[in-house]
Amino acid sequence: MNQAVIWAYTRNVVGPMDLTPRVYPKSKSKICTTGLQLACCVLLDCGMPCMAGSAGDYRQYSGASFYKTFPAVWDETVFLDGEVGGYITEARRSGDVWYVATVTKDARKGMSLPLKFLGEGDYEAVIYRDTTKRKLKIDNKTVTRYDILSYDLLAESGYVVKLTKKES
Repeated sequence: MNQAVIWAYTRNVVGPMDLTPRVYPKSKSKICTTGLQLACCVLLDCGMPCMAGSAGDYRQYSGASFYKTFPAVWDETVFLDGEVGGYITEARRSGDVWYVATVTKDARKGMSLPLKFLGEGDYEAVIYRDTTKRKLKIDNKTVTRYDILSYDLLAESGYVVKLTKKES
């Protein structure tokens, strides 16, 4: 059972929680993914971001760039979609940068992410998604508030998009 799907609806409702994501998940079931750990950083507000693991893990991790500019404070949170115990998608804004994350219990095909919460203009989207339990694929594309991103999720996995407004 992916506890992050439950925690997003229960433990984080009125304030921060204790959370320490890892680059390479340590799970007894060995089914949790690196994408899920990345998504938990966005979804589960802990007040003081702290990531466990060795320096070597972070140096060789394809998603390390995500953590280098990760904010400690959120200015806005928007619930986008979900079902308790199944999955959740939220967007969080820090300054003028948006982070969107989804975590799921079961594999899901054909998920969609309408970007209508964005302001006008073009945004650079950096998309992090699991390809296997321990590998992330990172894509870049330009999007607007009128776009809808489509994606699939592995079981016990996560999906993250960082959206930065482009200069006009």
